[in-house]
Amino acid sequence: MIEAERRSRRFETWIETNDGLVGGTIDEIQESDAGAVLRDYKSGYIMTAELERGATEIDRKYSLQLKLYAALFASKYQRWPVRIEIVPLQGPAQVVPFNPSECEALLNQAVSILNELNRRINRQLRSTDQAANDGEFANPTPANCRFCLFRPSCKSYRASRELSGSTDWPRDIWGTVSEFRLLGNGRLTLAITDRDKKTIRVRGLTATSKRHPAVEVIREGEDVAIFNLRGKIDRGDFTESQSTVIYSVPMKTL
Repeated sequence: MIEAERRSRRFETWIETNDGLVGGTIDEIQESDAGAVLRDYKSGYIMTAELERGATEIDRKYSLQLKLYAALFASKYQRWPVRIEIVPLQGPAQVVPFNPSECEALLNQAVSILNELNRRINRQLRSTDQAANDGEFANPTPANCRFCLFRPSCKSYRASRELSGSTDWPRDIWGTVSEFRLLGNGRLTLAITDRDKKTIRVRGLTATSKRHPAVEVIREGEDVAIFNLRGKIDRGDFTESQSTVIYSVPMKTL
């Protein structure tokens, strides 16, 4: 009996549409005489509060995810699951109500969005008018950009933060080195003059080329961009973090 139950459960199962356009990994598929039960495990809080009524419901992004899984399952196996559930770290599993037509509509919408995105990418790749394409796919906000690895080359990010005046953006700076000072403790202090002629100081930088290859080439008068600093934007005073990166880049290219 136990062995039969083990055979009826699959974990971390990848399922995709026949054309391979949309897919996902279902945490658990449990087969029974009644049919398949799909489960997705969550370590965080899965409910969203409705403050006006004091009630709670499953967060919409999680219910949409499970409904898409149901549609993917039906696409692959030609049958619908009998139940879909979200399993929190604590507490009982929460059943997500669904109907096949709604799930199919969500899957069709996902395919439509993907096709449109691919069309726009292909159009941009074929276009010779780079200026017209700049920013088409960008949606710069402090939250969106904070962990983005493409910030150093994203003109939309730079333009948006300069226009917003917000101090919530990542601690990144651009400018010309006005002071390059090697300290006795082996650290480096830079004074950077930005486009608004404001002086920004970066203290305690590691001065070895192994950590920052750019320190071998940057001196006073050189243009630099430094990303992932620590400090207050409004004070213009920063220190190095573990992920700080220094680039020697002419300002006209930024």
